[in-house]
Formats: sequence, C-alpha cells, structure tokens
Amino acid sequence: MLPEEKFRPQMACLDLPALKEAFPYASWEVIARRWAQLRPAALTIFDAERLTCRVVPPTLKAPPRPTEPELELIAATYRAKSHLASSLEPLVMQSYFIDDGRGIERVILLTEVENFEF
Repeated sequence: MLPEEKFRPQMACLDLPALKEAFPYASWEVIARRWAQLRPAALTIFDAERLTCRVVPPTLKAPPRPTEPELELIAATYRAKSHLASSLEPLVMQSYFIDDGRGIERVILLTEVENFEF
C-alpha cells in the first residue's frame, strides 16, 4: 500500500499529517506503522485515552509499555487536541491528535532516536 520507493522520500521531509495528505487512501495507523518500520521508531496508539497498540522494532531499545515521558506527552496531546513534540535526549517524540469525526479521539505517538540517518 505504501511502497518504500515512494514513501521513504516523502517521510524525509514531511510529518504525519502531510503524509496523510500525500497518501489519502491509507489510514493514519497504516502510515504510522510504515513510518515506524522505516525510521525505526516505537509506535504507540491510544484510542479514547486507552492504550491499543505499542510496537517497538528490535533495533530500538525501548520498553514494551510507554514510558512516563511518553504518557505525559500523550495526555498533553489529548488536552491540547493538537500535534505536540518533545525531546528527551537521545529521543524525539512526535504526538499526533486525530479526530476523524467518528466519535473516537486517537493519539499516535512516534518515538525515535535523535539524528537518525536514512
């Protein structure tokens, strides 16, 4: 659905909302999962303020459950209802608030190592 040769060049200069615009046929989750495969990044998804997904690639040393700084950013994202970012060396966290109008508010968090090279 998101071939690497088309997706990788886009993700080098776009954030998750811009990637959703570039690939409107893919869901937010599919785009986030592809991002996490190619960067690599830990992917955490909360639906209605409940953890529904945590994927950590083997190349990234991260716990299987979200850390306290990740949980704090997710909570802040729900309160702000917008995209937020935070860093805690050497990690960079990007948190995205998604309300697709179907009654479930979602936060997608991508946590990756700073200065990751493609």
